[in-house]
Amino acid sequence: MGLLSVSHHAALTVAAADSPLTRQQIYDQEGFVKNWIAPMPNAPIAAAGANDPSGMSGERFIVQNWSTNYKSIPVGGNGLSFVSDPFSGGSSPIVSGGKLPGVYGGSPKDGCSGGKTSADCLTVRLMWREVGHGEVYAYIPTPPSSNFCKDDQVMCNDKYGISVGRGMIYFTAGVWSHIDVVMELNEPASKQNGKLKVYLDGNRVITMDNVPYRTTGMVGFQGLMFSSFFGGADPSYATPVDTSVYFKNLQMSVGEPATLYE
Repeated sequence: MGLLSVSHHAALTVAAADSPLTRQQIYDQEGFVKNWIAPMPNAPIAAAGANDPSGMSGERFIVQNWSTNYKSIPVGGNGLSFVSDPFSGGSSPIVSGGKLPGVYGGSPKDGCSGGKTSADCLTVRLMWREVGHGEVYAYIPTPPSSNFCKDDQVMCNDKYGISVGRGMIYFTAGVWSHIDVVMELNEPASKQNGKLKVYLDGNRVITMDNVPYRTTGMVGFQGLMFSSFFGGADPSYATPVDTSVYFKNLQMSVGEPATLYE
């Protein structure tokens, strides 16, 4: 797969290309496994391109900085692996933190981002914090009083997402990182036995087997939630200068199909 780039603009995050890839674009299997070089037969949209910022050969896309879901068909699985290689320039500011791509389950229209939690969806993304510390940032239906939130690796609150493994991931500006997030749904949905493993540059840094990804059997892993931005509940998260973050080696692997039930 070619490189993807998301541009962050000071005080405002907007598209850096005249014709960005559209949100909710569904790619067929053939298009998903090839380089995303638009236009494709089922996605006749132009995209800007440039070279790998680290000097290696390759293409990148500039995509609009909102939550954009790319997915192959069929979708929905009991287990899912998401691989990405993020890169930011050596002069890129860290500020207070920001979001990186991840996965969603259920219906993305039901929220599970921006402070909205729902039993009908889930999101599991990566996030960077101050001085390059990283974490898994999740919207899953569990209250701060739950046993899961009492785990030493977990930080819960009643307003925004849940932080898992904060500081166990570390991002270095100007260096490609390789991250593999492996998840398995809790089954049955009433049990807190979901699995999460995170590998950074081939080393396992987070291991959990008590994750309550869902509380209803109607929710399964659904697709890729591709968004990146500085944020953030207040203006202190905003980048003071225009900058970009790059992605390559994006992969999604689905295990056994999820059997949904009421």
